[in-house]
Amino acid sequence: MPRYHKPRRGSRAFIRKRADGIRVRKRGLRLGEPTPLGFIGFKAGMTHAVVVPLDDKGEPKREDKTIMPITVIDAPPLVVLGLRAYTMTPYGKTVMRESRRLPDPNDVVERTAGKFYYTFDGDVKLEEREVDEERMKFLKKRPLKERTDTYLKDLERRIRYPKKEGKPARDEERFSKRLKELFELAHRVEELRLIVGTYPRLAHIKKVPDIFEIGIGIRPDATAEEVREIISNRAARVGSFLFPDEVLKPGEYVDAIGITKGHGFTGVIKRFGVKRLMHKSRKKVRGVGSLGPRHPNAIYRTVPMPGQYGYFRRVDYNKLVLAIGYDGEMFVEGEPGQPSAIKSITPAGGFKHYGIVRDGYILVKGSVPGPYKRTVVLRKAIRKRLKPEEKHYKILDLPLLPVKKEVGSV
Repeated sequence: MPRYHKPRRGSRAFIRKRADGIRVRKRGLRLGEPTPLGFIGFKAGMTHAVVVPLDDKGEPKREDKTIMPITVIDAPPLVVLGLRAYTMTPYGKTVMRESRRLPDPNDVVERTAGKFYYTFDGDVKLEEREVDEERMKFLKKRPLKERTDTYLKDLERRIRYPKKEGKPARDEERFSKRLKELFELAHRVEELRLIVGTYPRLAHIKKVPDIFEIGIGIRPDATAEEVREIISNRAARVGSFLFPDEVLKPGEYVDAIGITKGHGFTGVIKRFGVKRLMHKSRKKVRGVGSLGPRHPNAIYRTVPMPGQYGYFRRVDYNKLVLAIGYDGEMFVEGEPGQPSAIKSITPAGGFKHYGIVRDGYILVKGSVPGPYKRTVVLRKAIRKRLKPEEKHYKILDLPLLPVKKEVGSV
C-alpha cells in the first residue's frame, strides 16, 4: 500500500488578523546597548547588486562575486520628540515619567551633533562638550533649520501642542522639571524609550508624521548612576534629528517589521492553499471537502475557512544591512576593468509606484514585508542566528542603476 502524506493547510504559528493600522508596534527589545535599538523608513522597492564576500582581514575576494537581491528603504531622518521611562508594577510595565520638547531651529544643529548633555547634582543643568568636526560639516550642509520649521507645521496635523504668540511654545522649565524627576527616580527605571516622529515629507509620501517609540538598551543589572548617564545623553537629543547611521551599521543584522500587502476577504484556496475539488463536486469546487465530523457538534479551529488575507503584522528576522548612504547616491568600485562611479540609488524613471529616493537610504539583503510606500521598522536583531553569517559583503556594482559621475578605473 502506498503511504499517503497530506499535511494540514495553514500554519497555526501565524495569526490571520487584520492589523490595527499602518503604524507598527515594536514589541521586543534587545538589552545591554545604551543606544536607540531601531530605525524607521519607507519601502521604496527592490533591485539587485553585484557583491563579493570579505575575508577575515576585510579584503574582498573578487573571485567569489555573486548577484544578490536587495531592498532599498528610504530613510529620511527621524525627529526626537521626547523621552519616556517605564517601571515595573504588579500589573506590568507602566509609564513612570515622560519629558517632551519640540525642536528649536536655533539649536537643532548643535543638539543633533551631540554638543549638549545634562548633568544632575540636585538640579538639572545643560552643559556643552566638543563635537566631531566632520559630523558638524555633514550637518551644516543640510537645511535642518528650514526643515524644522516645516516639520512643526506638519506635526500640528498629528498632535496639538501649546502655542505662545502664534508660535510653538518650548517650555524649557517644564522639560527640566520632568527630567529632574526622572533623574531622581533612575533606580526604578525598567525601560527607556525615545518618542520619535517620522518625516514623510522628505520621502514625498505624505505630510503628516507618524509617532513611534524606539527603545534604548539598558542592562538588567545597570546601576542608578549608569541609568542617569544614559538619560543625560539621550535627553540632550530631544528636539533634534536622528540619522540612520547613528543607529545601524553595515554588516549588522536587523529584524524588519511591517504590515503585509492586503488582499481583503478571500476564500480558502487563496488564504490557505487548499486544493480545488473535482469539477463534478456537489455545490462547491473552491472550498474544503468537509467541515468536520457530526459529533462533536462544532467546527474545529483547524478547518480552513474564508476570511481576511493580508494586511498582517509580520516580522522578518535577521536581515543583513549591506549599506547606508545619503543624498540618494552611492559610490561603487565597479567590477575589474570597469571604472568606479557614483551611482544614483534610484533606477531610471524612479521606483515603480514610489518615485525617487532623495535623502538617506538603507540597503537590506533580500525582501521585507509590505508593499511600496509602507512604513518599515528596522529593529536590531533579538534572535541568535542558528548558523552565524560566515562573511560580510561589499557591493561592487548596482547594474540596474544609472551612473551620475564616473570617478576612475580600478
